[in-house]
Amino acid sequence: ADGQREIDYLASVQYEVSQATGEAALAEIREELRAGGYLKNDRRKEKRSKPADFLRYTSSDGFEILVGRNNAQNDKLTLHTRGKDLWFHVKDAPGSHTVVLSRGQEIPLTTQNEAAMLAVFHSSQSASAKVPVDYTEVKNIRKTGDLKPGMVLFEKHETAYITPDEEVLRKLGALGDSAQ
Repeated sequence: ADGQREIDYLASVQYEVSQATGEAALAEIREELRAGGYLKNDRRKEKRSKPADFLRYTSSDGFEILVGRNNAQNDKLTLHTRGKDLWFHVKDAPGSHTVVLSRGQEIPLTTQNEAAMLAVFHSSQSASAKVPVDYTEVKNIRKTGDLKPGMVLFEKHETAYITPDEEVLRKLGALGDSAQ
């Protein structure tokens, strides 16, 4: 079980490196690997760049959808949002944590589908059809000390099967231009 968790973690890091969009993103990944003991601390000072922000989208219903760019952001996003916010992640594959900020309101099905689609788009399964996406309220997610960055535990959840729709992704700003 420990070996499989290690493989899953390293697969997520490999995915993040392949999706990194600049030096700031790569620097955050290097820092995560140093903190985990995978890279030695380099005595040379690396230029401190401002950490990249979450990817931000606005659903067709006006809800803010945030997407983590790496494991560190996934932890920050998931563990620092409110209980009624909805969390999405592709099932059993590397990808970004995606959270819809509820602002205390019920989140419409259209927004939920768009968030699930963004979770697929920002995952290793982006070219697949009928991708299983787990989702739950953020309050149902927990992390234990033995879990690697970006890894979380949840029990109470549902699964949707999502095929990315280019038109929806374009309207959200995920295709072509980067997130809003």
